Amino acid sequence: MSMPLGGGTSDFYKDSVAIGAFATMEKGILISCSERNAGPSSYSLSNMAPWITTVGAGTLDRDFPAYASIDNGQNYSSVSLYRGSELSGKLLPLIYAANASNSTNGNLCMIGTLTTDKVRGKVVL
Repeated sequence: MSMPLGGGTSDFYKDSVAIGAFATMEKGILISCSERNAGPSSYSLSNMAPWITTVGAGTLDRDFPAYASIDNGQNYSSVSLYRGSELSGKLLPLIYAANASNSTNGNLCMIGTLTTDKVRGKVVL
């Protein structure tokens, strides 16, 4: 069942959407709700009940292509939201984000989770 409802968050026992979705889930029906447009930021997700599948969507067809060439001649295409100045043509070392963080979610590259000295001058994956 699709319910295009997004809004604030509250305790599950006070949330009429969560209560109704739980009863529906007990009958074996998948509940899909829309996400509100308040993010991205911490805790901007609504419909957080674990029995609800929350779906976010955009209205713009966007693409953020990024291309990388490694020293063995292989080329890879991916996506990136890098906003800095253009990188030089020289090879840069790679580092996996989780290896450059003391945070449990360092692999997600969230603000403040990466150790500056470990990532400076490197491409972070």
